[in-house]
Amino acid sequence: MKILYVSVHAVLEDDEVRLFKSLGHDVFTLGVNFGFEAIEPFRNSIVFNETERDFLTLFHDMGCRYHYGPQYAHETIITSDFVALFDIVVVMHDLEFINRFWSELSQRPVIWRTIGQNIDGIEPAAASLRARGMHVVRYSPMERRAVDYCGETALIRFCKNPDDYGPWTGHADHILTFCHTLVRRYPESAARYGEIVQGLPSMLGGAGNEGMQGHIGILSPQQQAVHYNACRAYLYCSGPEIPYTLNFMEALMTGMPVVAVDFAPAHIFYEIPALLAHGAGIVAKTVKEARAVLTTLLSDESYARSVSAKARARAIELFSTEHIGAQWNAVFQEMA
Repeated sequence: MKILYVSVHAVLEDDEVRLFKSLGHDVFTLGVNFGFEAIEPFRNSIVFNETERDFLTLFHDMGCRYHYGPQYAHETIITSDFVALFDIVVVMHDLEFINRFWSELSQRPVIWRTIGQNIDGIEPAAASLRARGMHVVRYSPMERRAVDYCGETALIRFCKNPDDYGPWTGHADHILTFCHTLVRRYPESAARYGEIVQGLPSMLGGAGNEGMQGHIGILSPQQQAVHYNACRAYLYCSGPEIPYTLNFMEALMTGMPVVAVDFAPAHIFYEIPALLAHGAGIVAKTVKEARAVLTTLLSDESYARSVSAKARARAIELFSTEHIGAQWNAVFQEMA
């Protein structure tokens, strides 16, 4: 199939575009890979084929216009003739894009791909478009708890390729966390994070965390892999209103022992405790509990390895490209 893929998140775009291409589909992106050179440095470049590159020429020849980033959204032009080149349209999160270009997009099946943002506030707009024929692919069953939940065509989680992660060694006695601008985005979580890691060997990757303990800044994909593989434990201490995030998936897929916080009051969309059930990770209810289990993981390598094996198995079960790819292909075939 030929897929027009509209993105608002660089790393998720990279994961799903690579997945769709591995399934034999041609993909043209309106996202960070527009023009075939990723403009954000979070992943290595994707190799696009000749058919996909020809779409860019046709995009311009048919009067379309696009620049990546919300500040340029008002300049976007998508024509009906260009959309007609594709078999299906997948739009990540951006209902405003779908609504604005509905007359052009709707000549093909349109899938709204959710990503866990603004879950409670977005359902009425989604319901209106769903009534007009838009399909909905959810990324978590927790979205069913949303106010005015409008239903779904399918539930398909985000994906990770197991071959891209691990093997975890855990030889470095450090606690790892990845989160951009932790204080600005999650001030309460940032305060708890500081209490948990105080005096413990820790690393905090991501932009905008200057001044926090263990700050190491933005890492290349290769550097991220080194840290995932080497660090003894992963502390998940952000996004309490989101079901799960990509950094959680990456740590779990690597086989890192994950310690996640679940401080009261728990948010109704937070899925992490369920994902780590049956020993796939450890969920801490207090700062004291989180510090205690991290200290144990740092000092008891055999315990860390027992958690690691279950973590990796759970990640493959939930997020592997083989599993998720089959689900996407089933949806595409049903709409063909």
